[in-house]
Amino acid sequence: MYFDCCFFMKTICKNFICVLSVLILTTARAQEIPSEKVPASVHSAFKSMYGEPKSVTWKKERAGYYEAAFVSGKKQMKAVYNANGLLQRTFEPLSLKKMPGKVIEEARKLLPDHTPSEGRLVKSPDGKIFYDLTMKKGDELRYLTYDKNYNYMGENYFDDLVDPE
Repeated sequence: MYFDCCFFMKTICKNFICVLSVLILTTARAQEIPSEKVPASVHSAFKSMYGEPKSVTWKKERAGYYEAAFVSGKKQMKAVYNANGLLQRTFEPLSLKKMPGKVIEEARKLLPDHTPSEGRLVKSPDGKIFYDLTMKKGDELRYLTYDKNYNYMGENYFDDLVDPE
């Protein structure tokens, strides 16, 4: 009887831990939200910068940031704002051909068994420029960031603002 009770309790605890882990992992990622749930200050700031592009998708990021994914011209862009409507960063695709060779060279030194797969140009409102480079090895993706002088800033450098998708 005692053995059956212990086995039953262990099973319940294991299942609870598994369910809790899944919940934590799914809520830690950015959540797509309807436009109505985005603060008016964020909408206003976005509209003053980009007008009204078609098909804007909003996400609520970690730490309370709001990300707008949209098309500007022919580029798929992302703009990240804080809850007060202050722009934090913009992200735009950057082809590997336009990525500075020094960034790719440095990334290959750092991860010689990975291949560059895509790039992004990241701009901050104060004029700082960064290069994000995705390095791939099989299914593994690593996100490396370099400043405008090609200094390595770190891996997953902008994770506090946006999920690298």
